[in-house]
Amino acid sequence: MRVYSFFFASALAATLTFAASGERLKPEPSESQMESSFSQFFSKLEARPVSEIQFTSFKKQTCRPSIAAPGHICSFTYSTELPAEHLTILPAHGTFSGTFLLDDDGKLRFETVIG
Repeated sequence: MRVYSFFFASALAATLTFAASGERLKPEPSESQMESSFSQFFSKLEARPVSEIQFTSFKKQTCRPSIAAPGHICSFTYSTELPAEHLTILPAHGTFSGTFLLDDDGKLRFETVIG
């Protein structure tokens, strides 16, 4: 019974937080939206055209609404076939969590790498 009460109180607090802020909860990004957004981010760090960055795998793990900004904090695993000698910052394989935000024009943007 205590666990049920905890979850109910947590859900109620989250609902009230969003209602009080006047912000509508943005839909959680899809795996393909996340992959596209992360690809753009990856290509900026690696100074490579997006066309050169092909993920052999990209798997969405979890997502939750961000408290600090309108968006979601999501974790995912990716892998690319780029040889290690062609990469400067990010590894060819990795698991990250980061913030996905919607721009004013509605385009999803990957912003922050967490862990």
